[in-house]
Amino acid sequence: KIFSLRSQTGALLGRIAEKLAEMCLALGEYPYVRFKASNPYSTKLAYLLQEALNALVRRHPLFKYHGQDSSAERSTLLILLRTEDLVTPMAHDFTLQAAVRDMLEENIDGDTYTYEVQLRSGRSR
Repeated sequence: KIFSLRSQTGALLGRIAEKLAEMCLALGEYPYVRFKASNPYSTKLAYLLQEALNALVRRHPLFKYHGQDSSAERSTLLILLRTEDLVTPMAHDFTLQAAVRDMLEENIDGDTYTYEVQLRSGRSR
């Protein structure tokens, strides 16, 4: 969605950054944000996220986060494109249903799989 709507990319990345910041607040995290600087989308999202996190911490002065007393315990949030992340495909659901949906997605409508069979008479069904 980000790459297909270039005119709305800034607004979309802003919404993503706000949602990620709210999630971090709910989890009690104020992470270090790391990204690949050569990618403009990762860079923009990282800066927007850092701004959103800083704003949330300023708005909530009583917010306690992991690692507040010691920087060694503070979490790190990585912003990567799918092409840069080699671990996520390995963590994909290894269920039969997930595999079937991934491999045959154009033939599945809801929970119905549609296919054609060639009969001996030469007709397809």
